[in-house]
Amino acid sequence: WPALMMVSTVMLACLIDHRDTKGLTLALNAERTLAMLLSPYLLVCVALTAAGLIYANRVWATDEAAFSTVDRMVTVWFLANVCWYHTGCDFFSGLLQVMPTLRDFYISSNAVHLHPMHHPARAYIDAVYYLEIAVQMPLCLLTYFLYLRRSPARPVAEAFVCGLHVAGTFAFYLPSLLTGETTHPILSNLDRSIATLWLIFPTVLGVRAARQLLSAHKHAPEPETERAT
Repeated sequence: WPALMMVSTVMLACLIDHRDTKGLTLALNAERTLAMLLSPYLLVCVALTAAGLIYANRVWATDEAAFSTVDRMVTVWFLANVCWYHTGCDFFSGLLQVMPTLRDFYISSNAVHLHPMHHPARAYIDAVYYLEIAVQMPLCLLTYFLYLRRSPARPVAEAFVCGLHVAGTFAFYLPSLLTGETTHPILSNLDRSIATLWLIFPTVLGVRAARQLLSAHKHAPEPETERAT
């Protein structure tokens, strides 16, 4: 489902008419759709996602029983964050605004994107974007590989990045909620509704990782004490 949600965001951007500032109009515009589908930024994201999925499937095929369905799903979740949500969505479309069509969705959902990058009015959002690309994205990539390697260090990295996801989501959306700012009555709240996934799912994964760490510590052998001579 993380990969399917990636596809759905592309379809959503292509179908929604961002020029409707009061309601939600669905209109498939060939020019806007082709501009996005043929964008080198989108093609790079798709190619990286495909490469990550192919590599993961090859690793899973080496030992089918070693990787649970849940672990495979979470592995794809972190891959999708690396290749799409942090990069294609927030970095290319929100911060740099170079992704055709999807950048219009960002502008329609939050008017601060009308200001140029690093403008004081959008400084808090830009700070979150830089947090994503400089910290969260590399940690998601690390966690992706730790899952495939079945590393015992995986729960530590996972719990840390999940905490960053929750904190970053609050930092991104809370200012506009506190001030009551809503750019578009439907798109703004649709964006916020989708963003709750980065509150709920990381919380579930963080709790799961913490329990695994506690379980590993509980079953760890006690260190031998030195006998007095």
